[in-house]
Amino acid sequence: MKYLKMKKKEIELKLIIYTAILSAIKNRENLSALLGSLYQALKDTPEEELREKFLHELAKIAHEENK
Repeated sequence: MKYLKMKKKEIELKLIIYTAILSAIKNRENLSALLGSLYQALKDTPEEELREKFLHELAKIAHEENK
């Protein structure tokens, strides 16, 4: 009986892991597009302003994608 419970937990864990991997693969294209947009927006920014501008651009891109 313990063996069957253990196997059930193992299958559930594998399902969770495989689902997370599949989700990451599907979102890879979105992530690369986001990173490309951020790079284009921040490539000429001085180091002192980088953090503030990074957060501003990230919020702007997220807002545009949620429309």
